[in-house]
Amino acid sequence: MPFTYDYPRPMVTVDVAVLVRSGRSLEVALIRRGHDPFEGAWALPGGFIEMDERLVDSAKRELEEETGIRAKWLAPACFAGDPGRDPRGRTISAVFYHLTWERPETRAGDDAAAVEWFPIGSPPPMAFDHGDVLAAIRLQVEKDALTTGLVFNALPVPFTEADFADACAAVPGLGHLATHARMVLRSLNGRGLVSEIDVPPNETRLYRFNRNTWGEAPRPWTGWFSSLSR
Repeated sequence: MPFTYDYPRPMVTVDVAVLVRSGRSLEVALIRRGHDPFEGAWALPGGFIEMDERLVDSAKRELEEETGIRAKWLAPACFAGDPGRDPRGRTISAVFYHLTWERPETRAGDDAAAVEWFPIGSPPPMAFDHGDVLAAIRLQVEKDALTTGLVFNALPVPFTEADFADACAAVPGLGHLATHARMVLRSLNGRGLVSEIDVPPNETRLYRFNRNTWGEAPRPWTGWFSSLSR
């Protein structure tokens, strides 16, 4: 269907940050751009939407085309749309993120010449305004971690107290819980938000996240531990 308008209109794009926990830190997948603008520079995977796609579906498609990563879910992070961010014209980007504990396999494709992982806190110089976008993503991850069970996406199934401590240290906003992992898990277990798995005596304790009990509504769970030192 053709579209005509009597006024200028921006182009709509999507960008995606795939975050993986590596020990006690987070890494992000970046692509080296294979074409102008900014050929050879690092950027978040993404691109232009198709007219018949939902934004999140565009993001999943662009992510797979450029990195080979298939994300089952993407969380909204922010919008980016300042004038001058793209030399091709005015673009407004819907930005999403995905957090996982297991590093997915990658393969560069489409507009990407390479895919590599970088610490989220010290990325290389980036194309467009993607350095600012990545900083905004980090802030949204922190907000989500404080009110949802996001941290459990950075954990294997099942997980140990040590795993939980490492994930808290890695995820923004939760670092103050890392040294109190056992107490925090016992509290969450008592509320039914995690379950302790039966193991033979003298073996390492194992836990599982109760996603159904946690629910979808925001839950300011970190406030229960506000007395812990930050």
